Amino acid sequence: MPDEFADLDILFLQSREIDAVAEHERYCLIDLCGLQEEQVDAVNVPREGFVEWERIEQAGAVIVGGSGEFSASQLTLHDWTERLLDTIRRIVDAGKPMFGISYGQHAIARALGGEVVTDASRRETGVRPITLTPAGHDDPVLGRCPKTFHALLAHNDHVLNLPDSCVSLASSDICTHQAFKVVDRPVYGTLFHVELTPRTLLERLQRYRAAYCPDQDEFERLVASLRPTPDAENILKRFLETYAARVA
Repeated sequence: MPDEFADLDILFLQSREIDAVAEHERYCLIDLCGLQEEQVDAVNVPREGFVEWERIEQAGAVIVGGSGEFSASQLTLHDWTERLLDTIRRIVDAGKPMFGISYGQHAIARALGGEVVTDASRRETGVRPITLTPAGHDDPVLGRCPKTFHALLAHNDHVLNLPDSCVSLASSDICTHQAFKVVDRPVYGTLFHVELTPRTLLERLQRYRAAYCPDQDEFERLVASLRPTPDAENILKRFLETYAARVA
């Protein structure tokens, strides 16, 4: 475990219906960042419904995870989602470091006034090239990536319009807002999965193939095309190094 993370506690806000997937997602976060299990306080928001502010205050950073079951373009369908958005807004106002991944990125965008849409024609599954914007090139977290790097994706939703308080850091040829940051706040979101490796993406897709890669031939091509994405894998660790470890 990196020395700078030794005393770091993370609050992991999850949105999962399947316990095994929630545990897999938590394992991916712990393994990628080299943490101990006790350092990650996980809250499955659809199950628990409410996040005590004391748990947020005790964390050095908040991670908002993905979701294969829920869509941030349809938040009004679930009674717990407005509470999640309120919590996100409060975290932003408090200046607490926060990182949203896929659905987590969408939820941060919605909470701050952005627009999220479901559009299967812009689905990205597998390895895709990501290109930094000028703001991304100058960013302390993403700016250490090459101008174009590869990342792992699995989504049907994307941020169509960013909140006014956010700046776009990266794009792809299919989705404009692959990464963003809240201006003057240590709050980031990525559409691509910074917590996954090719192996763990395939493990995750076993649960969600019908939604993200239903065609068998397409799935076999996806498996053959997968390769390591070290630049993307380093982003979350770099975020923790830059922001969370300083306040742990």
